[in-house]
Amino acid sequence: MIFHSWCTIQDKVCNLIIDGGSCTNVAFTTLIEKLEIPTILQPKPYSLKWLTMVVTLRYLRKCSSLL
Repeated sequence: MIFHSWCTIQDKVCNLIIDGGSCTNVAFTTLIEKLEIPTILQPKPYSLKWLTMVVTLRYLRKCSSLL
């Protein structure tokens, strides 16, 4: 099931999609940059690919904190 909504983070309205069948938590780099959320290097980088995508995404960083 996919749930689409909007949320407010740091006084900014964000488009939010929740996929109840997904086993990963991801956020676009644009969102992380605009909200100025600090990131750190991913200790064990990994790749992620959706069936409908031609490109495989490589995750090298993760959010260090949402607070």
